[in-house]
Amino acid sequence: MYLTRLTLNLNSQSVRRDLADCWRMHRTIMAAFPLVEGDGRLAHKVLHRVEPAKNGARRLHLLVQSESQPDWKGLPEHYLAEGEAPEVKPIGEQIASVTDGMVLNFRLRANPTRKVDTKSGPDGVRRNGRRKKVQGEEEQLNWLLRKASVAGFSLIDVRRNDEGGEFGSAGDASSARRNELFFGSVLFEGTLRVTDSKLFLSALRDGVGSGKAFGFGLLSVAPARP
Repeated sequence: MYLTRLTLNLNSQSVRRDLADCWRMHRTIMAAFPLVEGDGRLAHKVLHRVEPAKNGARRLHLLVQSESQPDWKGLPEHYLAEGEAPEVKPIGEQIASVTDGMVLNFRLRANPTRKVDTKSGPDGVRRNGRRKKVQGEEEQLNWLLRKASVAGFSLIDVRRNDEGGEFGSAGDASSARRNELFFGSVLFEGTLRVTDSKLFLSALRDGVGSGKAFGFGLLSVAPARP
């Protein structure tokens, strides 16, 4: 697996366009991977997250995790900050080294949702329903606890920041028929303990929750300090 860090040029029109529309950001990222039949994001196991630079500078980093090695040569001109090149590093060995009982710091920008309108229709067929953002601190933390229970980890401590949401418009820009998108955005950070390394590794590779194509679900971890 690979982890890329791109330092974005906030003066770039292409960057501003992508930051304002999660669908466009998805398309820019997927252009770095070979075309495949079906869902390219799923085939290449691509997850991403935008976050501020740690040093407090007025910069944003785009983190992209993938099973396949990306090729960033096709990024729009001046997409990256001046003097910054894509930083791509293999992380397969690090991920494979995770074992039961490990204590790790984590960060997860998630799209906590629940399904509504799933009752059966007049024909008796159960509807797929639609996803609705989980609101409120207690319910959002309960959502994370449920995800943790099936992803092979338990929470030691967690901090939560409800960031509102991300918007996008899926479809051909030249078409009047475009689907408006909205994803609720909650940033979880804290410390976890691995309880089932096999399930946990799957969560690291596949992501957590919905909206994975649009900047959600990337579970980042690092060794916790004693």
